[in-house]
This record gives sequence, structure tokens and C-alpha cells, in this order.
Amino acid sequence: MAECDGPIVLSAVSVWELRLKWHSFHTTGGRKGPLAPSDVVAFARAMAWQILAMTERHAVAPLKQALIHKDPFDEVLLVQTQEEGMRLLTRDAKLAGHPYAVCDVYA
Repeated sequence: MAECDGPIVLSAVSVWELRLKWHSFHTTGGRKGPLAPSDVVAFARAMAWQILAMTERHAVAPLKQALIHKDPFDEVLLVQTQEEGMRLLTRDAKLAGHPYAVCDVYA
């Protein structure tokens, strides 16, 4: 697992993406998201993680290192890490090699 040299922070952007998936359904009737966003937030609070709001600064800042794909959630999460001096821990292989991301298959 990646080394963590700072606080663990949950972005409200990630919670929002989870919410969209949780309230979406496959044609089979199953939810597209595996976890209720309220459960994720409750867990984060129980673990004393900071929850990072999306601010107007995050909304307007350009991403200094472009993405090779066009996922708007990935872009905003990376802008937040850029603006806050953090790193994004992710399992998303599409973000491997991005300077603001740490890809870990066990994340």
C-alpha cells in the first residue's frame, strides 16, 4: 500500500460521485454503486478523516497536468489535490503515472 505522510481526506466530490452511482441502476435492477454515500461519510467520520468540500477555487482552477481521458470527477479530484498540496490515492489505472495520483491496487 502507498505510504501516507499526511492526513487522510475524503473529498465531497467522491461522495457526490458515489451518490450518483448509488441512485443509478443497471438494467438488471442492481445499483451501480456498491456503497451508500451516507455509510461512506459515517465511516470517514468514525475514522476521524477530514472531509474536503469543493470550493469555488477548486471549481475554477485549471488542472496543470492534463488527463489523457475526460472523466470530470477525476479532473476535479486532481484539481483538489493540486490546489491543496495533496496526493490522490486511487485504484483507477487510468490515473497511473499522473503526478498528483498514487495508484494502489489495494486502495
